[in-house]
Amino acid sequence: MDFQDTAIRIPHSRPTLGPEERRAVDEVLRSGQVAMGPEVAAFEREMARAVGVEHAVATGSGTAALAFALAGLSAGPGTEVIVPAYVCPAVANAVLWAGATPVPADVDPETGCMDMEDAMARKTDKTRAVVAVHLFGRPVDPAAYKALSVPVVEDCAQAVGAVVNNRPVGSLSHAAVFSFYATKMLCTGEGGMVLTPDETVARKARAMRESDVPPSPEGRYNAKMTDVAAAMGRAQLRKLPGFVEARRRLAHDFGRAFSGLDAAILPDAPGHVFYRFVLKVPGDADEAVARIQARGASAELPVPEPLHMALGLPDYPGARSCRKHFVSIPIYPSLSRRETKAVVKAVKEALG
Repeated sequence: MDFQDTAIRIPHSRPTLGPEERRAVDEVLRSGQVAMGPEVAAFEREMARAVGVEHAVATGSGTAALAFALAGLSAGPGTEVIVPAYVCPAVANAVLWAGATPVPADVDPETGCMDMEDAMARKTDKTRAVVAVHLFGRPVDPAAYKALSVPVVEDCAQAVGAVVNNRPVGSLSHAAVFSFYATKMLCTGEGGMVLTPDETVARKARAMRESDVPPSPEGRYNAKMTDVAAAMGRAQLRKLPGFVEARRRLAHDFGRAFSGLDAAILPDAPGHVFYRFVLKVPGDADEAVARIQARGASAELPVPEPLHMALGLPDYPGARSCRKHFVSIPIYPSLSRRETKAVVKAVKEALG
């Protein structure tokens, strides 16, 4: 059979939802309290307890969460925030939303994580914060970022459930942000959260997410989470250990299956939760994606347009290498055994 006859394309990402989420949402709908209310407050408490920090502030998106966390750390007009070059535009957009200027630093071409020597070289007296991204669910140690001597914000959008030195990501810095977009580790459809041990940061985030309070210099925005979304998030949070176990099991199976390919599996790290399973191909990633997709499984460039490209900045060799060689394949808890075998077959045929 050719591709047209074989099967429905296996999605690159999809949420893992069940009757628990439906019951939780149904209870909210029956209550009539669908805007921000007690479910949001409960979700904040449960996330704070799970991560091990004192304050949690739910928002309408992960981008809003990052913008509010940065604003709470006084990153605003006239200041700069160092960010990895190999991330999605939402990170730069959040910095701009806070009023600061994003300064991309190059990355390690083997992992996609920030090159700390390059970051140090880009620090100026205007640098107010640095964003440590736990890319693809692979945790980085924020302690390394503290050499910059500015506040560290952990971007945990892809890494809820990951741990560093036996501590949850999000508990190791001045502030952390999470995303609960439809295909993230936890799904609320849209949504995000700021977690922080700093009461000032939390208070600023709570104020900025409200639009019906007196204006202030840093701005007020309608960026609240709904109780419908929070109810889904609470149900998902209870499933998180199972989600992480399923992703790690799939990653282990993929690692064994692809050991003979002329492609490298990105380095593992303790506490990895495998939001993405990424291969480094020797040739062009766009061509590899096309070959895999022609065999019935989705594949994507994990970061189609690194920040230096989006911002029109000069070349960053590490980020350019990641863009040229990194390929992401489906990995999520609801990936069935049949689909897993089909993904393995498609990748081996395409890259073998």
